[in-house]
Amino acid sequence: MPIPSTPSIMPNVLGYAADTVQIPETTPTGQGVPSFRDLFPFITQVDPDAGGVMVERAWMNALFNLLGQHAFFQQSGCIYPWQATLNYIGGSHVKGRDEVEYIALQPSGPDVSGAGVKDPTLEANRNYWISLSSFVSGDFVPDSRRVTAGTGMTGGGPLSADATPAAKPTDSARPADSTTAAPAPAAGPGACPPPPARHASPARGPAKGSPPAWPRASTSPAASSRTASTV
Repeated sequence: MPIPSTPSIMPNVLGYAADTVQIPETTPTGQGVPSFRDLFPFITQVDPDAGGVMVERAWMNALFNLLGQHAFFQQSGCIYPWQATLNYIGGSHVKGRDEVEYIALQPSGPDVSGAGVKDPTLEANRNYWISLSSFVSGDFVPDSRRVTAGTGMTGGGPLSADATPAAKPTDSARPADSTTAAPAPAAGPGACPPPPARHASPARGPAKGSPPAWPRASTSPAASSRTASTV
């Protein structure tokens, strides 16, 4: 898509002195005046000789003038005033009755289920609207923004108040009693692993082809004395 560029500035509202008509919500039956619902009705497409209606200049002026009013308003950086008849989504910017700019935190309006109309200037509607100055300074957080403590945690609550999450003790995390053996501490970095347990090997006879192993004479003093007494 192309990169947007600044268009030519409109020196005034388009058709600010033109003759126009009031655009109705719906086009009256049999007429060709444009409306918000129908715009130009089908009858304006029919040949006038066959009963159709020609588009009049004042109708076109009315359409271009209305669009020009909005374009000129936005070109000037203006913020639309809040209206009780409009529906707003999160992130909408409006100017309240107190001339303060507000930002929508969540949807509201006559057709928004569960919310309804929420005047941004009322303190009771702070979960729906926040003033731009409070939003920029960061000194306000609506109660709708919350800390949710998960499993094994405590201390949840709205971010507009202090919240201190903490671990919640469980049966599996309680200290071991005197009948429970404590696990061996983990080896630190660089520590040698413990030697493997040694098991006694079964007794084996002499290897095949080896001479018999004769008992050796004892060289202890007691054995020498017993040998001398028999001589």
